[in-house]
Amino acid sequence: MCTRSVMVFMLLLAILGTKAQEPQDRGMLALRSDICRCMEALDPEASDAVYERGFRTCLGEGVLRHPGEVRTLLKDSPEVGTSGYRLGISIGTLMRNDCPAYQRALARVRTSLERSEGAD
Repeated sequence: MCTRSVMVFMLLLAILGTKAQEPQDRGMLALRSDICRCMEALDPEASDAVYERGFRTCLGEGVLRHPGEVRTLLKDSPEVGTSGYRLGISIGTLMRNDCPAYQRALARVRTSLERSEGAD
C-alpha cells in the first residue's frame, strides 16, 4: 500500500507541473540529463513492478546526485504543499518538455497505476 501511495504521489507531482522552468545553469541541465539518461535505460519489457521501481530509482538518484539544484528548485517553487510535492512538480516540469524517455516512462507508470486501481 505504501509503495502505491508513493507512486501515485510521484505521478501526480509529475503530471501537475506548474509553469515551465528553463534550466538556467549547467547543474540543472545535468540533473535533467542524468534523470533522462536513466529513464532511457529502463527496460520496456520489464514487469510493471520492476519498471515502477526503476522509475522511482531514476528520480531518487537524480535528487541525491544534485542537492544544490534540488534546493534551487524548492526555493523557486510556489509555497504550496509539502517540500516533496513542490519538488515533484518542479522535476516533472523540468523533465516533461525535453526528455522523451521521461514521457514514455510516465505514460507506462500511469497505465500501470490505472490497471492496478482497476483490479481493486
